[in-house]
Amino acid sequence: MITTCEHCGRKIKIDDSKIKSSTVGFRCRACGNVSAIKKAGKEPKSSAVIKTREPAIKKRFKKTKNDIPVSFFGSIRTKITLIIVLLVIVSLGIVGVIAVQTSMKALADQAENHLQQMSNQKSKEYNQVFEKINAGIIALADYSRILAESDDINTENKFTSVLIFNSTGPVKGSEFKKRKADIHQKYMQYQRMGQAFSSYVKANPFILAGYIASENFNGSALMVPNKRSTYEVLLNIPTYHPHIRPWYIRAKQEEKTIWTAPYIDADTKKLIVTCATPVYNNNKELIGVAAFDVFLTTIERSILKLDIGYNSYAFLIDKKGKVLVRPGMKKGDLKWDSSYNSDNLLKTGNAGFTKIVKKMIRGDSGTDIYEDVDKGETYIAYSPIKAINASMGIVVVKNTILQPAITARMYITGVCLLVIILSIIIGVIVGNGITKPINELTMMANLISQGKMDLDVIEEKRKDEIGVLTKSFNRLVISLKLAMSK
Repeated sequence: MITTCEHCGRKIKIDDSKIKSSTVGFRCRACGNVSAIKKAGKEPKSSAVIKTREPAIKKRFKKTKNDIPVSFFGSIRTKITLIIVLLVIVSLGIVGVIAVQTSMKALADQAENHLQQMSNQKSKEYNQVFEKINAGIIALADYSRILAESDDINTENKFTSVLIFNSTGPVKGSEFKKRKADIHQKYMQYQRMGQAFSSYVKANPFILAGYIASENFNGSALMVPNKRSTYEVLLNIPTYHPHIRPWYIRAKQEEKTIWTAPYIDADTKKLIVTCATPVYNNNKELIGVAAFDVFLTTIERSILKLDIGYNSYAFLIDKKGKVLVRPGMKKGDLKWDSSYNSDNLLKTGNAGFTKIVKKMIRGDSGTDIYEDVDKGETYIAYSPIKAINASMGIVVVKNTILQPAITARMYITGVCLLVIILSIIIGVIVGNGITKPINELTMMANLISQGKMDLDVIEEKRKDEIGVLTKSFNRLVISLKLAMSK
């Protein structure tokens, strides 16, 4: 008889005489598929018709008593999912930690170098500014000395902002005229000094005012401010006298150019610092003190406004650790003749910060870290400004520097979470793809072991090892059916 392989369609000739039972199986030599045929004229013992390679009608498999339940963590699906997730977590974790730590260290090193370079560069620039002011006041002091010893000045000029003092304060009216007549030669000399100070101050944007005050001349003292407003204010302060002002006293005592601590300006009522230097005659006798006033706000705005790429600020301290300049300094309710007590940075109570301040006072330069109670780890880059015997510090909070790395760490964490979720989904899908057909084969084997033979073969769609296993199982089922039907 002639039959056809239902798998490949090949015609196969079978010898009927060799078929001893009503139903027999045969293997196609072309494709290896096993099929069952009935002998002509006889009914098979079983009414089941077995077909292969046709879409199977999937039956609902129910668990039997012989099924052994698999725990959640014991299943292949869970193991595959855990393996995938662990591989992702470990690989991403290692890469993420290395990337974040490397970037943080790189940013910290770069910031330290940048801060130190900026501190050194700015301290040189500021030193040049202050040296220029120092040089200017010394030059005017020398010029004032020459004028004070000149005997060929015989006429007055148009400069009238000359103050004359008695032992207590400035004089006006008839007393002014009388004292002016007594020291007329000195008065004319100081007129020329006032003109020189006015010209210099107008050409220097950092200087608020310039003036020179004399020692006593026949019971009188002289002072020439370059600004008319300063002259009028001082003229109307009965107790004002240059000899008792801090700038005059320190320059006289130290016999060199000095910079004062911040104090309240009598004219503007704002915080200022003064650069003052003594003026000597040819006999090395003190004849007065020349001085420049500088607004603290001018220094903050024009000198200490740094653009270094971080949320930073700068400050200046003197050799005693007192603050000369820092952002936000205000006079409060102090009057012009009151002392301004600036903060002493040696007395903050922070041991780490105090250690750095001591280095600044010694004139060292460098970059250190201290722990701020409110802001955490904080950088200070510092360099000396020798022109004013001070030191400049640049303060930057460490987290501000590391913010790009912190942001990157947040992004990496988000990406890791997303990848972990995706890996779980992929693990479940891959696990299901492996365990589902195995579970179907297991349940079908249990049913066959119970004697149930009215089962369709499992659909063979996969081309991998599971597909090969399914094909082999289907052949086993067909063989068992054929064996049981004999």
